[in-house]
Amino acid sequence: MTRVAGGRVLDPGQGIDATATVGIGGGLISGIGTGQRGTGEGDDHEVIDASGLLVTPGLVDLHTHLFTGVSHYGVDPDAHCLGRGVTTAVDAGSAGAQTFPGLRRYVIEPSRTRILAFLHIAVQGMISSLVGELEDIRWASPQQAIARAREHADLIVGIKVRLGHQMVGSDPAPALRPAHGSRHRHGSWPGLAAAVPAAGRHRDALLPRQ
Repeated sequence: MTRVAGGRVLDPGQGIDATATVGIGGGLISGIGTGQRGTGEGDDHEVIDASGLLVTPGLVDLHTHLFTGVSHYGVDPDAHCLGRGVTTAVDAGSAGAQTFPGLRRYVIEPSRTRILAFLHIAVQGMISSLVGELEDIRWASPQQAIARAREHADLIVGIKVRLGHQMVGSDPAPALRPAHGSRHRHGSWPGLAAAVPAAGRHRDALLPRQ
């Protein structure tokens, strides 16, 4: 058994915030206790000194871009997520209906990091900063998005659309409509991830006035 000893254990789900020792056996948490041997019986193979460090359950990053080698935003999930304590990452629309199989095969499946994804309403996803993915609305396909989401229901958690003028041109409404419609037509998606500009006419048009 491995013990992570002396760190500040922070686990809001169990109401724990204390200096404690975490026991690990067989790849699972075997116990949390105070003192040096408060985590259950068994011989120790390794003791990790976590003094002065936070010890937490795996973190969840709700906004990442992990389609490395394809999307201009893409980073390696294991190096940039798992290596920083993030065990579950949500890719925020790097892939669309026509590129998601590649994201799954070449990134999600080989990665140790658990990855879920929002599917971009643009079939190509977010592959370049040279041209906005929905400046030409013909790239949007609710039908293909719904079909792909049903095919990969174990990974796809929602639909993504970016609504800044760099991505959709002068009017965001034509891009928002198919994204919103596909979410409702799918029936089981919990929400729509819409990236709205922090300021400017698009934000004022899309968000309700206070």
